[in-house]
Amino acid sequence: MKGAHYRVSLTNVLQSVVFWLAGERDKLDVRDLACKWFGVCAPSQEQITLATAILEGWLLNYEDWDLWQHVGSRIRRLPDNFVLEQRREELRKRFDAIDIFYRQLRAFFWKAVGTHQQFDAAGYRAFLEGTVSRLLDCVSHVAALTVEENSPPDAAPVIGRFKDWLLCQGKPKANIAQRIQERLSAVFTGARFHVTIEEAQ
Repeated sequence: MKGAHYRVSLTNVLQSVVFWLAGERDKLDVRDLACKWFGVCAPSQEQITLATAILEGWLLNYEDWDLWQHVGSRIRRLPDNFVLEQRREELRKRFDAIDIFYRQLRAFFWKAVGTHQQFDAAGYRAFLEGTVSRLLDCVSHVAALTVEENSPPDAAPVIGRFKDWLLCQGKPKANIAQRIQERLSAVFTGARFHVTIEEAQ
């Protein structure tokens, strides 16, 4: 890439969207989670990666095999299923608004089949992941619009938009991270998005 470029990262976008969707007001930092789970003051990158993978799986309401598969694909090794379920249960108890939200959502996917009720697991998963994906895209779009609005009319700074980061050309405007956070907080009332700006290599 020629010229100056920078990256706008939305570091906790999935967490923020799901917490907002469920009306969860508690705070969560994945580093603090890793510290607690591994009993350390300064978790390693490997420990943070594992904690992040478990958190993401729980946020997407994965259970059993699906959670094991999700975490394993993120950390590139076989996770301990007992530990995964233990961590998932801890998160479920701590953030009860999210647990309640998912239980209420699941209730809409029980279908009458003959004389009994059957859970439409595929329909539930498709609806949940589709909804979250659209919300993540909305977050990315709002962030990109904020960058555009704080740039000269002919600058066209955003050259790549992804679910949790933007690739921009030129130099970042002063306080752009704060402006993105403010705009996202206005759209997703009560959500706490973390935005970082760094030079793109």
